[in-house]
Amino acid sequence: MSAHILENPKDIPSIPLASLVFKIPFPEDAPDRLLKRYLSLRTERSLEEESHYDEPSARLALEAYNDETIAADRTAWIERARSSFADLVAANKHTLRHVELILPTGGIATPLNLLPFLKDIENLESLSVQWPMRGYLPMSLILFPNFPHIIQDSIISSFEEFHTSLMQALAAHAPTLKRLRISLPESFPRKPFSALSFNAASFPSLPALELLDLTHWSPPVPELKTLLGPDGAVPHLQHLIIDHGHEIPLTDEEEDDGSWVDETYDFNAPVVETRSWPALGAILASTQIRSLSAALHDTRWSSGFAYLMNRDAVRKGLGLTEESGLVVCTAWPTEYQSVEPRSGPEVDGDADLYSHVPGCGHLVYPVGQRPTAGLWPAHTSETRAVQMMAGRPWY
Repeated sequence: MSAHILENPKDIPSIPLASLVFKIPFPEDAPDRLLKRYLSLRTERSLEEESHYDEPSARLALEAYNDETIAADRTAWIERARSSFADLVAANKHTLRHVELILPTGGIATPLNLLPFLKDIENLESLSVQWPMRGYLPMSLILFPNFPHIIQDSIISSFEEFHTSLMQALAAHAPTLKRLRISLPESFPRKPFSALSFNAASFPSLPALELLDLTHWSPPVPELKTLLGPDGAVPHLQHLIIDHGHEIPLTDEEEDDGSWVDETYDFNAPVVETRSWPALGAILASTQIRSLSAALHDTRWSSGFAYLMNRDAVRKGLGLTEESGLVVCTAWPTEYQSVEPRSGPEVDGDADLYSHVPGCGHLVYPVGQRPTAGLWPAHTSETRAVQMMAGRPWY
């Protein structure tokens, strides 16, 4: 048995497969064709000189997306991809142990739902689902957080269908699934991707799961508490990865911008953290989790200035001592290699932002089941915020 990367719907191997990576890109000219049609509509409606980021332009972008020719070509391509994937899974349902789905983004605003085809795999041990959506005109208009109502009955419904299919796929493979990565567009609290949001209550019980990787999709701490608690879905979890996830405050009393949550806060009352790094530390201390990977997390001083947390900062935020036994890693997995300190000007004294820690979740992945790295740019929350202000939404 072998591993295979499927990059062309016609590329169907005849040998039994143990590992499959599906990464068929959408046709390269699709974004250009969509933009051309959108700009044409702007000319027809005399909007050339107007701002792009307003509701009339968003509706034009959706009209271009639903253009008869563009939509027909998109539908035909999706059906070819689905058919090829279904045939490949059916031919290898006895041998497949790992499947990674890298969903296409160029010219397509909905996640390619291949999940129902996984149901017949007999012993799926590892599943990775990544949809590294990018913002660019006119797609960024269709998915702009201010205009979710214009796609409520079309694109958003496909998000809901995908989320339901994902939970059903997890339930179908709960007895054998040991490693799971889900990396979907950021959805807390931004619309329209709230329909794809992490929802701990919807997770089926996954008694065999040992590694949970929520890179870019990690939710606020209360959701993690529901997932990891004594009645949660992952009772035997050993490794948690929350790289690039929801920004976690240093304390409950401070919002992400440094302002007080509640001006009537009683300073004499016992402090019970619920949303912060100390709250997550308390949750982890009550579980058998052996490692936490938390790369590219920002946090803030009380003055509002943000800084990128290294390993010492994460451990301090969690309230952990060296004797706690929890492995903490803050290296961004552009690669799954070195545990040796790297050197060079880019390291600049923060070697633990570049070198993985022995025993961390990144290195626990078996070589043949490591998720594809490099799909999500290593941007902090501050960088994403600037992009949003510049009209280039980060999903």
